[in-house]
Amino acid sequence: GQDAGAELRKALGSVPVVVIRDGAEKEEEVQNLVVGDVVKVTMGDMVPADLLVLNSVDLQTNEAVLTGEPHEKIKSSKPKKGEEDESFKSNMLYSGTSVVSGSGKGEIVATGMRTQ
Repeated sequence: GQDAGAELRKALGSVPVVVIRDGAEKEEEVQNLVVGDVVKVTMGDMVPADLLVLNSVDLQTNEAVLTGEPHEKIKSSKPKKGEEDESFKSNMLYSGTSVVSGSGKGEIVATGMRTQ
């Protein structure tokens, strides 16, 4: 059998992602994303890579796939005070999690097997 990461990549690979390169928005396949790309996410999207949040509007994600916690996490470009040592930060979006409300942009900091 395939590992979960391969299954996730297969599932995500068929969904185009809106990426901003050289100031222009374009659709790109997940497997073509690279560290440094800026990606737009909106409600209903699966996060395609680990992203540092650049801006957000009412952005919330469900990280249950990573943390087991069923509660939505509010995300913003400003990290919360005192969470420097936490594994899952409020200014990060994590690959494989889902956007449950709002929208935002984030810079890719890790892709594929290097994600959290």
